[in-house]
Amino acid sequence: MTSKRLDKVWDQLIDDLGEARAALTDPQFHCPPSSDRNDAEGYRYLLGQLHRLIESELQQDPDFPYFQVQASPTSKFTIDNADCLYLYAPIKPQAYYRIIAKAENFDHWRGARANDAGFYAPNYVIFETHTVGPGDSGGTAELRDGSRVITGSLDSKAIQIDDNGDFEILIGPSKPADYSGNFISSIAAKGSQLSRGDTAAAEMQAYKLYVRELFSDWECERSLELSIEQLAIPPQKTQLENNYPQPRQSETTATQIEQLGLMLKNHMRYWTTMYGELLDPFGTAEQARPSHLAKNKLASPKPASTAGGGGQASNFYAGGLFELDANQYLLIEVNTIIEPEQMGFHLSNYWGESLDYANHVSSLNALQSYCGSDGVYRYVVSKNDPAVQNWLDTTGHTSGYLTMRFTYSTPPEIADYPTVAAVCVDQKTLAELLPVDTPEFTSVDRRAQISIRKAHVARRFRQY
Repeated sequence: MTSKRLDKVWDQLIDDLGEARAALTDPQFHCPPSSDRNDAEGYRYLLGQLHRLIESELQQDPDFPYFQVQASPTSKFTIDNADCLYLYAPIKPQAYYRIIAKAENFDHWRGARANDAGFYAPNYVIFETHTVGPGDSGGTAELRDGSRVITGSLDSKAIQIDDNGDFEILIGPSKPADYSGNFISSIAAKGSQLSRGDTAAAEMQAYKLYVRELFSDWECERSLELSIEQLAIPPQKTQLENNYPQPRQSETTATQIEQLGLMLKNHMRYWTTMYGELLDPFGTAEQARPSHLAKNKLASPKPASTAGGGGQASNFYAGGLFELDANQYLLIEVNTIIEPEQMGFHLSNYWGESLDYANHVSSLNALQSYCGSDGVYRYVVSKNDPAVQNWLDTTGHTSGYLTMRFTYSTPPEIADYPTVAAVCVDQKTLAELLPVDTPEFTSVDRRAQISIRKAHVARRFRQY
Protein backbone atom coordinates (compact mmCIF):
# COMPACT_ATOMS: atom_id res chain seq x y z
CA MET A 1 0.00 0.00 0.00
CA THR A 2 1.32 3.40 -0.92
CA SER A 3 2.34 5.53 2.03
CA LYS A 4 -0.12 8.34 2.75
CA ARG A 5 2.82 10.68 3.12
CA LEU A 6 4.05 9.75 -0.35
CA ASP A 7 0.66 10.69 -1.78
CA LYS A 8 0.75 13.98 0.12
CA VAL A 9 4.27 14.99 -0.92
CA TRP A 10 3.56 14.01 -4.52
CA ASP A 11 0.64 16.43 -4.57
CA GLN A 12 2.91 19.05 -3.01
CA LEU A 13 5.51 18.41 -5.72
CA ILE A 14 2.91 19.14 -8.40
CA ASP A 15 2.08 22.40 -6.59
CA ASP A 16 5.79 23.28 -6.33
CA LEU A 17 6.22 22.59 -10.04
CA GLY A 18 3.45 25.10 -10.71
CA GLU A 19 5.12 27.66 -8.46
CA ALA A 20 8.43 27.07 -10.21
CA ARG A 21 6.72 27.63 -13.55
CA ALA A 22 5.42 30.97 -12.26
CA ALA A 23 9.02 32.23 -12.20
CA LEU A 24 8.88 32.14 -16.02
CA THR A 25 6.18 34.80 -16.19
CA ASP A 26 5.62 36.51 -12.82
CA PRO A 27 7.06 40.09 -12.90
CA GLN A 28 8.09 39.90 -9.23
CA PHE A 29 10.87 37.52 -10.29
CA HIS A 30 12.18 39.89 -13.00
CA CYS A 31 11.65 37.28 -15.73
CA PRO A 32 12.66 37.88 -19.37
CA PRO A 33 10.09 39.53 -21.65
CA SER A 34 7.72 37.15 -23.37
CA SER A 35 8.47 36.14 -26.95
CA ASP A 36 8.08 32.91 -28.82
CA ARG A 37 11.76 31.98 -28.38
CA ASN A 38 12.09 33.26 -24.80
CA ASP A 39 8.98 31.31 -23.76
CA ALA A 40 10.11 28.14 -25.54
CA GLU A 41 13.57 28.29 -23.98
CA GLY A 42 12.11 29.17 -20.57
CA TYR A 43 10.01 26.02 -20.37
CA ARG A 44 12.98 23.97 -21.57
CA TYR A 45 15.09 25.64 -18.87
CA LEU A 46 12.55 24.73 -16.18
CA LEU A 47 12.48 21.08 -17.24
CA GLY A 48 16.27 21.02 -17.43
CA GLN A 49 16.45 22.10 -13.78
CA LEU A 50 13.92 19.43 -12.83
CA HIS A 51 16.09 16.86 -14.66
CA ARG A 52 19.20 17.98 -12.76
CA LEU A 53 17.54 18.13 -9.34
CA ILE A 54 15.86 14.73 -9.61
CA GLU A 55 19.33 13.19 -9.58
CA SER A 56 20.89 15.43 -6.95
CA GLU A 57 17.95 15.20 -4.52
CA LEU A 58 16.76 11.60 -5.03
CA GLN A 59 19.95 9.72 -5.91
CA GLN A 60 22.89 11.48 -4.28
CA ASP A 61 23.90 10.43 -0.75
CA PRO A 62 26.85 11.94 1.19
CA ASP A 63 27.62 8.49 2.62
CA PHE A 64 27.89 7.03 -0.90
CA PRO A 65 28.69 10.01 -3.13
CA TYR A 66 29.60 10.01 -6.79
CA PHE A 67 30.34 12.75 -9.27
CA GLN A 68 27.21 14.04 -10.99
CA VAL A 69 27.29 16.30 -14.04
CA GLN A 70 25.51 19.52 -13.14
CA ALA A 71 25.29 22.05 -15.97
CA SER A 72 25.04 20.10 -19.25
CA PRO A 73 23.36 20.53 -22.64
CA THR A 74 20.25 19.09 -20.95
CA SER A 75 20.34 21.31 -17.86
CA LYS A 76 22.11 24.58 -18.52
CA PHE A 77 22.01 27.30 -15.88
CA THR A 78 24.13 29.96 -14.05
CA ILE A 79 25.28 31.51 -17.37
CA ASP A 80 27.37 28.36 -17.65
CA ASN A 81 30.85 28.21 -19.10
CA ALA A 82 30.88 26.40 -22.45
CA ASP A 83 34.48 25.27 -21.80
CA CYS A 84 33.58 23.61 -18.51
CA LEU A 85 32.53 20.20 -17.24
CA TYR A 86 30.71 20.91 -13.96
CA LEU A 87 30.71 18.06 -11.43
CA TYR A 88 29.06 17.80 -8.00
CA ALA A 89 29.09 15.41 -5.04
CA PRO A 90 27.45 15.84 -1.60
CA ILE A 91 29.64 15.56 1.50
CA LYS A 92 29.32 15.69 5.29
CA PRO A 93 31.57 18.32 6.88
CA GLN A 94 32.65 16.06 9.74
CA ALA A 95 33.43 13.05 7.52
CA TYR A 96 36.55 12.27 5.49
CA TYR A 97 36.56 11.48 1.78
CA ARG A 98 39.16 10.39 -0.74
CA ILE A 99 39.08 11.43 -4.38
CA ILE A 100 40.97 9.08 -6.69
CA ALA A 101 41.90 10.60 -10.04
CA LYS A 102 43.88 9.98 -13.18
CA ALA A 103 44.85 12.55 -15.80
CA GLU A 104 46.12 12.29 -19.35
CA ASN A 105 49.33 14.17 -20.24
CA PHE A 106 49.41 17.05 -17.72
CA ASP A 107 52.64 18.84 -18.70
CA HIS A 108 50.68 22.04 -19.27
CA TRP A 109 49.70 22.06 -15.56
CA ARG A 110 53.38 22.71 -14.94
CA GLY A 111 53.77 25.23 -17.74
CA ALA A 112 55.26 22.94 -20.40
CA ARG A 113 52.64 21.60 -22.78
CA ALA A 114 54.14 18.86 -24.96
CA ASN A 115 54.07 19.40 -28.71
CA ASP A 116 53.59 15.76 -29.64
CA ALA A 117 50.23 14.50 -30.85
CA GLY A 118 48.07 12.78 -28.28
CA PHE A 119 45.58 13.40 -25.52
CA TYR A 120 45.92 15.86 -22.67
CA ALA A 121 44.30 16.50 -19.32
CA PRO A 122 41.82 19.40 -19.20
CA ASN A 123 43.61 22.73 -19.41
CA TYR A 124 42.65 23.66 -15.85
CA VAL A 125 40.86 21.89 -12.99
CA ILE A 126 39.66 23.19 -9.63
CA PHE A 127 38.07 21.40 -6.66
CA GLU A 128 36.01 23.50 -4.21
CA THR A 129 34.07 22.74 -1.01
CA HIS A 130 30.98 24.93 -0.51
CA THR A 131 28.74 25.45 2.49
CA VAL A 132 25.62 25.45 0.30
CA GLY A 133 24.84 25.58 -3.40
CA PRO A 134 24.09 28.93 -5.05
CA GLY A 135 20.34 29.39 -5.23
CA ASP A 136 19.46 26.82 -2.56
CA SER A 137 17.88 29.48 -0.34
CA GLY A 138 15.56 30.78 -3.07
CA GLY A 139 16.33 34.38 -2.13
CA THR A 140 18.97 36.86 -3.24
CA ALA A 141 19.83 37.74 0.37
CA GLU A 142 22.38 34.90 0.17
CA LEU A 143 24.45 37.18 -2.07
CA ARG A 144 25.04 39.50 0.87
CA ASP A 145 24.57 37.66 4.15
CA GLY A 146 27.68 35.47 4.08
CA SER A 147 25.68 32.23 4.21
CA ARG A 148 27.36 30.84 1.10
CA VAL A 149 31.14 30.52 1.19
CA ILE A 150 33.93 28.28 -0.08
CA THR A 151 35.75 26.57 2.80
CA GLY A 152 38.63 25.23 0.69
CA SER A 153 39.90 24.75 -2.83
CA LEU A 154 42.71 23.12 -4.79
CA ASP A 155 43.55 23.63 -8.45
CA SER A 156 45.62 21.82 -11.04
CA LYS A 157 48.55 24.20 -10.61
CA ALA A 158 48.98 23.05 -7.00
CA ILE A 159 47.91 19.40 -7.12
CA GLN A 160 50.56 16.82 -6.20
CA ILE A 161 50.51 14.23 -8.99
CA ASP A 162 52.77 11.33 -9.96
CA ASP A 163 54.43 10.84 -13.32
CA ASN A 164 51.63 8.53 -14.49
CA GLY A 165 48.96 11.19 -13.94
CA ASP A 166 47.55 9.56 -10.79
CA PHE A 167 46.64 11.62 -7.75
CA GLU A 168 44.45 11.55 -4.67
CA ILE A 169 42.82 14.30 -2.63
CA LEU A 170 41.75 13.99 0.99
CA ILE A 171 38.73 16.05 2.08
CA GLY A 172 37.84 16.47 5.74
CA PRO A 173 37.37 18.81 8.70
CA SER A 174 41.12 19.01 9.45
CA LYS A 175 44.35 17.82 7.89
CA PRO A 176 45.79 14.81 9.76
CA ALA A 177 49.15 15.56 11.39
CA ASP A 178 50.92 12.73 9.56
CA TYR A 179 49.40 13.49 6.15
CA SER A 180 51.35 15.45 3.52
CA GLY A 181 49.28 14.86 0.38
CA ASN A 182 46.59 16.89 -1.38
CA PHE A 183 44.00 18.18 1.11
CA ILE A 184 40.86 20.34 1.05
CA SER A 185 39.15 21.43 4.27
CA SER A 186 35.41 20.92 4.70
CA ILE A 187 35.34 23.21 7.75
CA ALA A 188 36.61 26.76 7.96
CA ALA A 189 37.20 27.80 11.57
CA LYS A 190 36.23 31.26 12.76
CA GLY A 191 38.89 33.75 11.70
CA SER A 192 40.38 31.52 9.00
CA GLN A 193 41.05 32.75 5.46
CA LEU A 194 38.54 31.60 2.86
CA SER A 195 39.19 30.91 -0.81
CA ARG A 196 37.88 34.27 -1.95
CA GLY A 197 40.17 36.13 0.44
CA ASP A 198 37.48 36.80 3.06
CA THR A 199 37.78 35.90 6.72
CA ALA A 200 35.27 33.49 8.25
CA ALA A 201 33.08 35.35 10.76
CA ALA A 202 31.94 32.03 12.23
CA GLU A 203 32.71 28.37 11.69
CA MET A 204 31.66 27.40 8.19
CA GLN A 205 30.83 23.80 7.26
CA ALA A 206 30.80 22.50 3.69
CA TYR A 207 28.13 20.11 2.44
CA LYS A 208 28.87 20.29 -1.26
CA LEU A 209 31.91 19.48 -3.38
CA TYR A 210 32.14 21.07 -6.81
CA VAL A 211 34.68 20.28 -9.53
CA ARG A 212 35.25 22.29 -12.68
CA GLU A 213 37.26 20.86 -15.56
CA LEU A 214 38.06 23.58 -18.11
CA PHE A 215 38.90 22.55 -21.66
CA SER A 216 41.00 24.71 -23.93
CA ASP A 217 41.96 22.33 -26.76
CA TRP A 218 38.56 20.77 -27.52
CA GLU A 219 40.14 18.32 -29.95
CA CYS A 220 42.83 16.79 -27.73
CA GLU A 221 41.95 17.36 -24.08
CA ARG A 222 40.13 14.59 -22.21
CA SER A 223 38.20 14.51 -18.93
CA LEU A 224 39.78 13.20 -15.75
CA GLU A 225 38.94 9.76 -14.42
CA LEU A 226 37.38 10.54 -11.03
CA SER A 227 35.84 8.66 -8.13
CA ILE A 228 35.06 9.58 -4.53
CA GLU A 229 34.59 7.46 -1.43
CA GLN A 230 33.94 8.11 2.24
CA LEU A 231 36.69 6.92 4.60
CA ALA A 232 36.54 5.41 8.05
CA ILE A 233 39.73 6.90 9.54
CA PRO A 234 41.82 9.37 7.53
CA PRO A 235 43.78 8.81 5.45
CA GLN A 236 42.86 5.11 5.48
CA LYS A 237 43.25 3.44 2.09
CA THR A 238 40.05 1.38 2.22
CA GLN A 239 36.39 2.26 2.30
CA LEU A 240 34.22 1.87 5.35
CA GLU A 241 33.77 -1.85 5.99
CA ASN A 242 30.32 -3.44 5.65
CA ASN A 243 28.85 -0.09 4.77
CA TYR A 244 26.20 -0.37 2.08
CA PRO A 245 23.16 1.71 1.17
CA GLN A 246 20.07 0.65 3.09
CA PRO A 247 16.97 -0.62 1.26
CA ARG A 248 14.83 2.30 0.20
CA GLN A 249 11.86 3.16 2.41
CA SER A 250 8.83 5.29 1.68
CA GLU A 251 9.80 7.83 4.36
CA THR A 252 13.16 8.42 2.68
CA THR A 253 11.59 8.91 -0.75
CA ALA A 254 8.91 11.20 0.68
CA THR A 255 11.52 13.42 2.33
CA GLN A 256 13.54 13.58 -0.86
CA ILE A 257 10.48 14.47 -2.97
CA GLU A 258 9.74 17.29 -0.55
CA GLN A 259 13.29 18.56 -0.95
CA LEU A 260 13.12 18.21 -4.74
CA GLY A 261 10.06 20.42 -4.94
CA LEU A 262 11.57 23.00 -2.61
CA MET A 263 14.89 23.14 -4.49
CA LEU A 264 13.18 23.41 -7.89
CA LYS A 265 11.02 26.27 -6.69
CA ASN A 266 13.93 28.00 -4.94
CA HIS A 267 16.35 27.72 -7.85
CA MET A 268 13.86 28.95 -10.41
CA ARG A 269 13.05 31.96 -8.25
CA TYR A 270 16.62 32.69 -7.25
CA TRP A 271 18.30 32.61 -10.64
CA THR A 272 15.57 34.54 -12.44
CA THR A 273 15.51 37.19 -9.72
CA MET A 274 19.29 37.30 -9.38
CA TYR A 275 19.74 38.08 -13.07
CA GLY A 276 16.89 40.60 -13.10
CA GLU A 277 17.95 42.44 -9.94
CA LEU A 278 21.72 42.06 -9.91
CA LEU A 279 22.34 42.50 -13.64
CA ASP A 280 19.18 44.47 -14.62
CA PRO A 281 19.18 43.37 -18.28
CA PHE A 282 15.70 44.75 -18.91
CA GLY A 283 16.23 48.20 -17.40
CA THR A 284 13.52 47.79 -14.77
CA ALA A 285 15.58 48.66 -11.67
CA GLU A 286 14.49 51.72 -9.71
CA GLN A 287 18.07 52.94 -9.29
CA ALA A 288 21.41 52.18 -10.88
CA ARG A 289 23.79 49.73 -9.18
CA PRO A 290 27.44 48.90 -9.95
CA SER A 291 26.43 45.36 -10.94
CA HIS A 292 24.00 46.48 -13.64
CA LEU A 293 25.14 45.53 -17.14
CA ALA A 294 25.27 47.89 -20.09
CA LYS A 295 24.09 47.14 -23.62
CA ASN A 296 26.79 46.31 -26.16
CA LYS A 297 29.52 46.84 -23.59
CA LEU A 298 31.54 44.75 -21.14
CA ALA A 299 32.28 45.78 -17.57
CA SER A 300 35.90 45.82 -16.42
CA PRO A 301 37.03 42.35 -15.27
CA LYS A 302 36.83 41.77 -11.51
CA PRO A 303 37.54 38.82 -9.18
CA ALA A 304 34.68 36.45 -8.40
CA SER A 305 32.70 37.28 -5.26
CA THR A 306 29.57 35.96 -3.60
CA ALA A 307 28.09 39.46 -3.68
CA GLY A 308 28.57 39.47 -7.44
CA GLY A 309 26.82 36.15 -7.98
CA GLY A 310 29.69 33.85 -7.05
CA GLY A 311 31.38 31.60 -9.55
CA GLN A 312 34.70 29.81 -9.73
CA ALA A 313 37.02 31.03 -6.96
CA SER A 314 39.99 31.54 -9.32
CA ASN A 315 38.05 33.48 -11.94
CA PHE A 316 37.83 37.12 -12.95
CA TYR A 317 34.56 38.03 -14.69
CA ALA A 318 33.53 40.69 -17.19
CA GLY A 319 29.84 40.83 -18.05
CA GLY A 320 27.65 42.74 -20.47
CA LEU A 321 24.63 42.58 -22.75
CA PHE A 322 24.38 42.33 -26.50
CA GLU A 323 21.45 43.89 -28.34
CA LEU A 324 21.96 43.70 -32.08
CA ASP A 325 19.93 43.69 -35.25
CA ALA A 326 20.96 41.69 -38.30
CA ASN A 327 23.14 44.51 -39.65
CA GLN A 328 25.05 45.26 -36.45
CA TYR A 329 28.37 43.83 -35.29
CA LEU A 330 29.81 44.11 -31.79
CA LEU A 331 33.61 44.34 -31.91
CA ILE A 332 35.29 43.48 -28.61
CA GLU A 333 38.99 43.93 -27.90
CA VAL A 334 40.68 42.01 -25.06
CA ASN A 335 44.17 42.55 -23.68
CA THR A 336 45.20 39.98 -21.07
CA ILE A 337 48.49 41.68 -20.02
CA ILE A 338 49.38 38.62 -17.91
CA GLU A 339 48.34 35.39 -19.62
CA PRO A 340 45.70 33.57 -17.55
CA GLU A 341 45.45 29.81 -17.15
CA GLN A 342 42.20 29.97 -19.14
CA MET A 343 40.29 32.70 -20.93
CA GLY A 344 36.82 32.18 -22.37
CA PHE A 345 34.17 34.34 -24.02
CA HIS A 346 30.60 33.03 -23.93
CA LEU A 347 27.10 34.04 -25.02
CA SER A 348 23.95 33.15 -23.07
CA ASN A 349 20.22 33.70 -23.29
CA TYR A 350 18.25 35.57 -20.64
CA TRP A 351 17.52 32.36 -18.69
CA GLY A 352 21.24 31.97 -18.06
CA GLU A 353 21.62 29.11 -20.54
CA SER A 354 24.75 29.17 -22.69
CA LEU A 355 23.82 29.29 -26.37
CA ASP A 356 24.28 26.08 -28.37
CA TYR A 357 28.06 25.70 -28.33
CA ALA A 358 28.20 22.37 -30.18
CA ASN A 359 26.48 23.33 -33.43
CA HIS A 360 27.36 27.03 -33.32
CA VAL A 361 30.48 29.00 -32.41
CA SER A 362 28.77 30.75 -29.50
CA SER A 363 31.88 30.58 -27.32
CA LEU A 364 35.63 30.78 -27.80
CA ASN A 365 38.58 30.32 -25.48
CA ALA A 366 42.09 31.70 -25.99
CA LEU A 367 43.45 28.58 -27.71
CA GLN A 368 40.53 28.60 -30.15
CA SER A 369 40.99 32.33 -30.87
CA TYR A 370 43.20 34.33 -33.16
CA CYS A 371 45.44 36.81 -31.34
CA GLY A 372 46.54 39.81 -33.37
CA SER A 373 50.16 40.69 -34.00
CA ASP A 374 49.74 43.46 -31.41
CA GLY A 375 48.80 40.94 -28.72
CA VAL A 376 45.10 41.90 -28.72
CA TYR A 377 42.24 39.42 -29.10
CA ARG A 378 39.44 40.84 -31.25
CA TYR A 379 36.03 39.17 -31.19
CA VAL A 380 32.95 39.87 -33.28
CA VAL A 381 29.47 39.14 -31.92
CA SER A 382 26.74 39.09 -34.56
CA LYS A 383 23.97 37.15 -36.25
CA ASN A 384 25.77 37.01 -39.59
CA ASP A 385 29.20 35.44 -40.09
CA PRO A 386 31.83 38.19 -40.66
CA ALA A 387 34.34 35.65 -42.05
CA VAL A 388 36.78 36.02 -39.15
CA GLN A 389 37.96 33.24 -36.85
CA ASN A 390 36.88 35.01 -33.66
CA TRP A 391 33.17 35.17 -34.45
CA LEU A 392 30.60 34.47 -31.73
CA ASP A 393 27.28 33.44 -33.25
CA THR A 394 24.16 34.80 -31.53
CA THR A 395 22.23 31.83 -33.01
CA GLY A 396 19.45 34.22 -34.06
CA HIS A 397 19.03 35.88 -30.66
CA THR A 398 18.83 39.64 -30.91
CA SER A 399 19.81 40.10 -27.25
CA GLY A 400 21.41 38.18 -24.39
CA TYR A 401 24.38 38.02 -22.04
CA LEU A 402 28.07 38.51 -22.80
CA THR A 403 30.45 36.85 -20.34
CA MET A 404 34.22 36.78 -20.26
CA ARG A 405 36.08 34.57 -17.77
CA PHE A 406 39.77 34.83 -16.92
CA THR A 407 41.19 32.07 -14.71
CA TYR A 408 44.22 32.90 -12.56
CA SER A 409 45.75 30.37 -10.21
CA THR A 410 47.59 33.34 -8.66
CA PRO A 411 45.58 36.58 -8.90
CA PRO A 412 47.38 39.42 -10.73
CA GLU A 413 48.01 42.87 -9.26
CA ILE A 414 45.34 45.45 -10.07
CA ALA A 415 47.62 47.12 -12.64
CA ASP A 416 47.81 43.78 -14.48
CA TYR A 417 44.09 43.04 -14.63
CA PRO A 418 42.89 42.21 -18.16
CA THR A 419 41.14 44.98 -20.08
CA VAL A 420 38.15 44.86 -22.41
CA ALA A 421 36.55 47.37 -24.78
CA ALA A 422 33.53 47.13 -27.10
CA VAL A 423 32.00 49.10 -29.94
CA CYS A 424 28.87 48.43 -32.02
CA VAL A 425 29.38 49.03 -35.75
CA ASP A 426 28.03 48.20 -39.18
CA GLN A 427 29.76 45.77 -41.56
CA LYS A 428 31.70 48.46 -43.43
CA THR A 429 33.06 50.03 -40.26
CA LEU A 430 33.94 46.60 -38.87
CA ALA A 431 36.14 45.92 -41.89
CA GLU A 432 37.88 49.27 -41.36
CA LEU A 433 38.53 48.62 -37.65
CA LEU A 434 39.96 45.12 -38.00
CA PRO A 435 43.74 45.12 -38.53
CA VAL A 436 44.83 44.54 -42.12
CA ASP A 437 46.64 41.33 -41.10
CA THR A 438 43.43 39.75 -39.76
CA PRO A 439 43.23 36.44 -41.67
CA GLU A 440 40.10 35.51 -43.60
CA PHE A 441 38.10 32.60 -42.24
CA THR A 442 36.22 30.72 -44.95
CA SER A 443 33.03 28.67 -44.82
CA VAL A 444 35.23 25.55 -45.08
CA ASP A 445 37.19 26.70 -42.03
CA ARG A 446 33.93 27.29 -40.17
CA ARG A 447 32.62 23.81 -40.92
CA ALA A 448 35.89 22.30 -39.67
CA GLN A 449 35.71 24.45 -36.54
CA ILE A 450 32.18 23.28 -35.75
CA SER A 451 33.04 19.65 -36.50
CA ILE A 452 35.66 19.70 -33.72
CA ARG A 453 33.16 21.32 -31.34
CA LYS A 454 30.44 18.75 -31.99
CA ALA A 455 32.80 15.83 -31.44
CA HIS A 456 34.14 17.31 -28.21
CA VAL A 457 30.72 18.08 -26.70
CA ALA A 458 29.51 14.56 -27.53
CA ARG A 459 32.58 13.11 -25.83
CA ARG A 460 32.44 15.44 -22.79
CA PHE A 461 28.83 14.57 -21.97
CA ARG A 462 28.61 10.99 -23.23
CA GLN A 463 26.31 8.65 -21.29
CA TYR A 464 27.98 5.34 -22.12
